[in-house]
Amino acid sequence: MGNLTHALYLIVSLLLLFAGLYEYTSGFFLTRYEIKIKATRHPLQPQAQYEKIIILLVDALRNDFVFPSDQEKVYTNKLKNVKHLLETQPEHSVIMNFISDPPTMTHLRIKSILTGALPTFIDFKDNIQSDEIQEDNIIYQLAAINKTSIFVGDTVWIELLPNSFIRTYPYNPHNVRDLDTVDAGVRKYFREEMDKDWNIMIGHMLGVDHVGHRYDANHPEMSRKLLEVNDFIGELVQNMTESTLLLVFGDHGMSESGNHGGATAEEVSSVLFAYSKKPFALPTSKRRISISQIDIVPTISLLLGSAIPLNNLGTIIPELFLNYSAIDISSFINAQQISTYLSLYDRNIKKLPDSVYETIQSYYFAIEKDFNEGKIDREKNAQFIQRAGEMCRDIWVNFDTWNMVIGAFAVVVITIAVIFSMLFYVDFTGIGWNILVSFLLVFISPAVSGVFWLGCTVKRVFRWTFDDGLGFVFAIYCVYGYSLFSDSYIVKGDQTVRFLLQGLLAYVYLKKMSYELFICSICIRISAVIDINTMTEEKTSGNLLYNDIFLSHIPLAMIIYFAKPLSKISLALVWIYWNVFEGTIQVIPKIVYLLTLLSPFIQKTRWNFVPVFIILSGSSSPIIFLCALIQMHAGSKVITQSSVFGVFLCFSCMQYFYATGHHYNIQSLIISSSFIGFDEYNLIIATILLTLNTLASYFLLLFANKLHNRNKAIQYAMIGFLVSMSCSVLNTLINRRHLRVWAIFAPKYLFEVIIFGATWMICIFLITLKREKDKGST
Repeated sequence: MGNLTHALYLIVSLLLLFAGLYEYTSGFFLTRYEIKIKATRHPLQPQAQYEKIIILLVDALRNDFVFPSDQEKVYTNKLKNVKHLLETQPEHSVIMNFISDPPTMTHLRIKSILTGALPTFIDFKDNIQSDEIQEDNIIYQLAAINKTSIFVGDTVWIELLPNSFIRTYPYNPHNVRDLDTVDAGVRKYFREEMDKDWNIMIGHMLGVDHVGHRYDANHPEMSRKLLEVNDFIGELVQNMTESTLLLVFGDHGMSESGNHGGATAEEVSSVLFAYSKKPFALPTSKRRISISQIDIVPTISLLLGSAIPLNNLGTIIPELFLNYSAIDISSFINAQQISTYLSLYDRNIKKLPDSVYETIQSYYFAIEKDFNEGKIDREKNAQFIQRAGEMCRDIWVNFDTWNMVIGAFAVVVITIAVIFSMLFYVDFTGIGWNILVSFLLVFISPAVSGVFWLGCTVKRVFRWTFDDGLGFVFAIYCVYGYSLFSDSYIVKGDQTVRFLLQGLLAYVYLKKMSYELFICSICIRISAVIDINTMTEEKTSGNLLYNDIFLSHIPLAMIIYFAKPLSKISLALVWIYWNVFEGTIQVIPKIVYLLTLLSPFIQKTRWNFVPVFIILSGSSSPIIFLCALIQMHAGSKVITQSSVFGVFLCFSCMQYFYATGHHYNIQSLIISSSFIGFDEYNLIIATILLTLNTLASYFLLLFANKLHNRNKAIQYAMIGFLVSMSCSVLNTLINRRHLRVWAIFAPKYLFEVIIFGATWMICIFLITLKREKDKGST
């Protein structure tokens, strides 16, 4: 089978696989149905408790950034004004844990803060390109009673609610290298607006979040930004009127590495601090310590005298009311609003589960009966709302099982066909008719198309090509595929991959003793102990292993020595950018990108992309890339079986995916890489740079060319990526009701699909190339 014919077969297989994946994904990632109807004020609506509310949203304000702590870290005990108010004016101050629903992406959190609705996992895509909110929301309801809103900060609010604020001062949120512009703007315009006419003033500060993304949570810059927030809170408290409520909270938390997006305790845990110059009704002894983030929605609505947005599932926060009578009637209005919402959803959108909904309805009927008799039980109302929320969380993860089964079946069948074609000698001369029929059958069903494609493959088999390493390959891929059905093994995937890779080296060692195997083991161990995303604290610890000489200077000098002339220039610029200018001169990365684009026309070498990957991966990455290049060179010299080397290729790419600071979750995306070389946010450029940063390790496939039987090795590597993706499909199908499906399995599936598509395109490109005869071209 010729290279081009083989590549054509693989391209068709790739397209058919994506048809099956599309079918599967459409059944797995269902979105919540939105009701566009707007609520109206309740006849018994209590009078507004405040004339004005100031909302200061500090992006990524984790709870331990605010709560007093015994730990000595750069982010602890910096908000001294909050602590002072809690100690000296406890009746006027409230602090609680503020728990958000995952995924902890800013766009979704703001949407929940405005509507009170629960997010669904797939909506995280809107974090990049926001859409106008069509649902009922706080700002709409305030406008309905002629109350006004102003906003300062992150432009995502304007994208969600265009033409909804009487005055706006938006700032671009995407440049994570800029720690101060947005925060300075919030402080400036809050001061100007403080004495003007408005009812709710919202400021969204980004400095704390940007410190996390650019550095990590425990970086000295975090201390500076929190001290700025502390001073600003003190200023607001001093200048606010008697009829104003101040609310300070975060949209989510952050991990120690400074990222967010998932469902860990650090990421979902933020804080709510409230201050009023009038005392709150509830005494400190009756206040709670933790609330849900969406509870802010009905609370703000009723505190300002507007209707609760129809889609809200939050519970009022009694701790923020000024009198008991308003708390009681508000709790009933809250329960009635949610009962109305569930009724509309059940009748007009989608039938709710009868047994569960009937139980919840009967619970509400008892509440309504008590109310008609003049009794209001706040605890009973809160329990009803909690049960309603639990039901909604369940029904919005109702999968289209039929689509999932059809899509998964198609993926599995085509996977078998592809593996079959790679293990057997298959003649695909004149496959045009098969291609046409397969694509036409996709419109009927991807599963039918997959079965036809499998039949075409089996029909053309006439000779077995045996490789004595095939049994080992089969065993190691089975072990890895089996591990993907466990959430623990996915979380510890880096250890799983290293273990299997070391096992592969042991297998080769039994056949042939070689110092190259020892070198590979050393490289694997170095990549295991160095995390290039948490270098800031390590570099200041005095540990000789974590210093720029070992991490950057020596490794980069060695890479420059072996690189081709144009790559030497680019790599020298990389060293200057990170070590002389500390990543501040943005023209240098632009020159590196330009030289990389021009290099294929000047020098034919696989080193062309290495400078881009190093500059995007950070100042501590040269040691990782040096280990990767040495490992690939040593492995290609000693592993002579194409099947075993294919597995070595596959697992080495996975290993260095982890070593470059990535994991199979959204929060591990290194957002700061999107701005290397650029100060202004551009969606296309940022996407390209982030993609290159994330997939850098998989370009190690380019270094397979030194092996004599290169194409067969590449095919076995492709089988590994295909098995990994297919097992993730089956995993999410089988474990779709698993407790951690959205936290672990769903992100893993998304990453696997993207990585599978990228690696296969690289491999198909390599297969179409003629084998290099000049080994010195590397």
